[in-house]
Amino acid sequence: MLRFVILVFTMGSVTSTALRAIRKISPITGRTATSSQHPVRMLFSRRALGVTAATLLVLILLPLRVRGQLDTLPLARTAVLPINTVAGMFENGVHYRLVAASGQVSLFLKNSRGLEFGEMLEIWAAYYDRQRKLLNAFAFERAELTQETDTEIGPLSGGVIPSAASSYRLLIWAVSAAPGLYQPISFRMQSPAKTQLVHETAQFVIQFALIPEQIGFELANRSSVAIKIIWDECAFVDQAGRSHRVIHEGVRLLDRDKSVAPSLVPPGASIRDMFYPASYVSWTGSKWDHAPLYSDSDAVPFTLGLFMTLEVGAKRQTFSYRFDAAKDWPQSIRLLLAP
Repeated sequence: MLRFVILVFTMGSVTSTALRAIRKISPITGRTATSSQHPVRMLFSRRALGVTAATLLVLILLPLRVRGQLDTLPLARTAVLPINTVAGMFENGVHYRLVAASGQVSLFLKNSRGLEFGEMLEIWAAYYDRQRKLLNAFAFERAELTQETDTEIGPLSGGVIPSAASSYRLLIWAVSAAPGLYQPISFRMQSPAKTQLVHETAQFVIQFALIPEQIGFELANRSSVAIKIIWDECAFVDQAGRSHRVIHEGVRLLDRDKSVAPSLVPPGASIRDMFYPASYVSWTGSKWDHAPLYSDSDAVPFTLGLFMTLEVGAKRQTFSYRFDAAKDWPQSIRLLLAP
């Protein structure tokens, strides 16, 4: 795209010069002078056309060079590990030196050509095993390379070289073009064992959605009798295995420690609500604070649990759900980090 823009601009500017040489306004008559009236100008116009053709040929044959506009897939280098220090240069002229010690890593960058990037840069490091499987990836602190001296930057988080790594890759982005490099936490139902967070019975279907702020759910009543959610006999189990009584939507936070009335789901109807541990709510003196159920920075694997009591007709039933957490790269990031 950049080469196309250069070609169009050059062709347009040089060709317009040639046309002005062919078609010139006479300073005496004010009329357009033809080539027969100005044979000297005709000679110059032929030279201009020759220059145009030569310029186009040179631009086509010259390789495209990136001059600080890193708005496409970044450039990379690969080397074999284990390493203490490796050094190299991106195709745009930025030199790098990667220093590893005790599994930790630091990066030194040098803008040797004095390129003007116009914004800060973001550097990624990705590590692979011998089968070229992605093991880990992390971003370094953003850097502004305005000088031709070494700039040291450290990883933002997770900057550890996996012990099974046999190769690495560096990617350099302009900050405005860099996508978010993160591994979102996803959950799988371990009990009952399900790939999706859905539990189906002959009497009801319940589907869960876990986010840091709550455990949301939708329960559909398949039976011919009413189903009650007995909130006082439900509990949330945190990562450490501690049990917490729960509240749901509509409960006043001032009443979070009081008994909660059951929710009724008529036959054929459904309800959408959420579970949240009452003990995770606190008053700071000026506002209510809600602690998250988990954080994307939490180490995986871990497990969250939910104990639920339902009354189907006149019979009470209890259900225990376990949700196993894991992290994985989204497909869009996997494509970017493909070795």
